[in-house]
Amino acid sequence: MQGPAPARSATRPPAWRWRPRSGSSRTRTTLLGHYEDAPNEETAEQAEAEPAPAPVNVPTATPAQQRTLEAIRDNGVALQELRVGQCRVTVERGERPRRDMVEWVVGQGWARQARNTSLFDGQAVTLTDIGEAILAR
Repeated sequence: MQGPAPARSATRPPAWRWRPRSGSSRTRTTLLGHYEDAPNEETAEQAEAEPAPAPVNVPTATPAQQRTLEAIRDNGVALQELRVGQCRVTVERGERPRRDMVEWVVGQGWARQARNTSLFDGQAVTLTDIGEAILAR
């Protein structure tokens, strides 16, 4: 059996604390980067001169996918749950796309489903920028 742990000195810090090495020139401010890592005027000017990001590759869509995107854009598509587990697509006007196609374009990121309302009240589906770019082709 071991005896009780030796008492620590009140002036000695615990062993897990970081202590600078003797003769080290590092200070707390340089470790946190308050002075050395502060941006200077040259880096701010270089940041402004950076080129624009590369254009995004627009995916190609099948005719059925394009019809679904057009319906979302033009017909006011919403997903609504009638009973638990029974979801349907509702439209304000025009043709109603298939539910699986609407869920697929939402899953691909071509459209987004408004999650701020209850699914029982109906969640509107709108196109994202990628969905708009696909239709603009």
